This record gives sequence, structure tokens and C-alpha cells, in this order.
Amino acid sequence: MKHVTLTSIFLLSLSLSLTGCGSDGGCTTGGGTQAAGGCVAPSETGWCSDPNILIESLCEGEDSEGQDRVWTEPSVIEALASEADCVAAGGTWDEPTVAGTDAGTTEDTTSGGGGGGVGCELDEPLHSAPPETLCDGTTCECGTFIQTVRGKVVDSEGTPLAGAKAQVCSRSASDGGTVCLPPVDTAADGTFTLTVPPGQNCMYETVMRALVANEAYSTYYCTITGDDLVAVDGVLDLTGNPAVLYATTPLLNPPPIVVDTDDDGVPDDYEWGVAQTVMFEGGLEIDVVANKYFNSALGIEPMAARWIEGTDHLCDVAAIEGAPGVWAISPEGDAFETTFPARIPAAGLADGTEVKLFIEGGIGLTKLDAEGEKEECGEGVWTHFACATVEGGMVTLEWSAALPAISALAFVPAE
Repeated sequence: MKHVTLTSIFLLSLSLSLTGCGSDGGCTTGGGTQAAGGCVAPSETGWCSDPNILIESLCEGEDSEGQDRVWTEPSVIEALASEADCVAAGGTWDEPTVAGTDAGTTEDTTSGGGGGGVGCELDEPLHSAPPETLCDGTTCECGTFIQTVRGKVVDSEGTPLAGAKAQVCSRSASDGGTVCLPPVDTAADGTFTLTVPPGQNCMYETVMRALVANEAYSTYYCTITGDDLVAVDGVLDLTGNPAVLYATTPLLNPPPIVVDTDDDGVPDDYEWGVAQTVMFEGGLEIDVVANKYFNSALGIEPMAARWIEGTDHLCDVAAIEGAPGVWAISPEGDAFETTFPARIPAAGLADGTEVKLFIEGGIGLTKLDAEGEKEECGEGVWTHFACATVEGGMVTLEWSAALPAISALAFVPAE
């Protein structure tokens, strides 16, 4: 039996219904949509968005797996006030919404929810298209024939990183597809040699990827295309332009140490299905649901981040020109079938500044399309996923337009 104590109460002389504590409380049968942040209620009249209608419930008792515990979940007031009641209570009456859209926003099919209430048309990703006419992979007259890739991986001080993983994603000039080859380890001097298997040799573009597994470093991506994609005797030599990885700083509020008593590889008392706010040096905060965070590690304990001023350290910057810097976050991973809200320091931008939000695409990373479905982000491609407005020195991303994945993050003042 679950017991609910409301830790925050919003009093209105209205008929209210609440959802929370692991049940949709009739949300879907009432015409709403059960979302990660609570029940999104349909409305043909409008939504009273201020004072805040979201409340938090403290839940005690058995969870869905029959375990006794205490946890918190967001609840939402489903019943809607009239405009007069809303204004009388000190609220702000928003324009009408439709079923399935988020509270306080109007339907926006161009930006997946408007990015914190700012509607904008999302920029198309900047990347090369396959040749208009594909060619035979053995003669490769429309691409570059590559049999071997050589390179080097270093840290931000130029020190070679031994044991780092180096990987190449081949974009084929013979069939237009992309194949990411198995990674190889770097040697003691940070160098690597990667052999491209037959059938993947003819490329119109390649993406270099480097990371240090199970250590707090940023992931590196660099797209080599056009005149830069030159192979001599089948060798693409990247050693003159090393992959630079930046050490990231562990989160400030690691979760309690958990125990795996049955040796199944999964901690027994970890709050896997509950959003937990992780905080980093510099003020970045992300609300992460552990069992929706698909990464190379397990859980949120390995998360680390670092703010890097400017963009000179990046290989590909055209899409994020004008960004004051980049948040390097590790380990990269997808927000599976959801998004992660975040509060991002605005790096000195004035309140009221509208910004475009970008993540760097990576292997297995996705974003929401205009219909709210997940679609893949191209490896190494800076992908515009939302817009927002700086308020209180922060860029705030709510559930409707939050982080679609954990990866390098940047924002650019909108023109």
C-alpha cells in the first residue's frame, strides 16, 4: 500500500486531481499523455502555468517490484482553471494547448516543443552528402581508397594517451552507407594503426573517434572530407593532427554507494527509474534517469563534465560558430526513449538572449524529430535540438525540449 505526502501544495478553489507514485492515475484514460515529468493533460481552453502547477510527491511503501522504499516523483494537477480563476490566483493564462503537448506551450512541429518556450525552426545538420553518382568500390573513382588509418591520441597538455580507443566511421562512396569499424588501442606513445577491411575502403568521408574507456575524458570526433581526405598509397595519415581528449571532472553529488548482493551486475538498491539531479563544477545540472541513460558504463556514478572556453580545440565548428564554449560530458550515451532536463550556465550571456542548443552526434546517439520520435544523430555532427531563452543567468531545458543524449553540448546566440 502506497502512502502519498504532498511536499508542495498549490491551493486553488478548483476541483483538482493528482497523479504520482508510479501510476498514471487515469492519465491516459482521461485523454492525457503519461510523460517522464508527469501527466500532460489535454486542453482546448488553456493552461494556468504560474504559479507552478507541478508538485512533488513523497512516496512510501512498495514499489512496482514489491520492494519497500521511499522515493519522490512529480505529480501534476490535471484539472484546468478558467482564465478568470487563474488570474485571480496570481497565475498566467497561456494560449490553448492540444492533447499530448506540454503544459504552457502551443503545438510546435518545427522544434519538437520549442526548447523552453522559444519556437524556432531547427537547423539542418551540416555534413557532406554521398556522391550524386556512386561508384565501384574497387576502382573508387568517386571517393578516396583507404586501406590503413594512422593517428595519435593525446590529452589537452599534449601528453600521449596509451590504451585509448581509436575508431573510424567510414562513409562509403560505393553505397552511401556508414560503418563504424571496431576500435583499436593506442600504443605507449599514443599512436595507432587501424586496418580498413575490404568493402569499406572507398570513402567520400570518414569520422575519427577517440575516447578512454572507463576514465573521465571527453570523446573526440573529427570529420575528414573533401580535400582533407587524402590517402597516399592507401594510407590516411592523421598523426599530424592528433585527437585531443580533455579530462573531465566527476560529478559533485555522486549517489550513495550501492551493493550488488546477488552478483547479477546490477546494484540492488539503486534508484534506476527515478530522475536524479547530477551536478558538476561550473554549475551544470542534468536530471538523469539511470535506466534510460545508455552508455558504456553502468549507472550515473561515472558521469563527469568540463566547461571548455571557446571552440578552437574542436575539429568541426561551422555549425556552432559563435558559441562561447563547449561542455564536454562523459561518458557519452543516449537518453533512451526520453530526454533529460538540464540547467546550463549561460556563460555571461544576458538574460533574454535566445540561444540554439546543439549536441555532438555520436555512435548510438539520437534526438527527437518533429513528431517526437527518436532519430539518429550523425557521428561527429553538431545537431541542433532545441531553442531556449537565458533567464537568471541560466539556460533551462524542460522535459519537452531537454537533452536527447549525453554528449558534448554547446549553445549559440540566435540571430
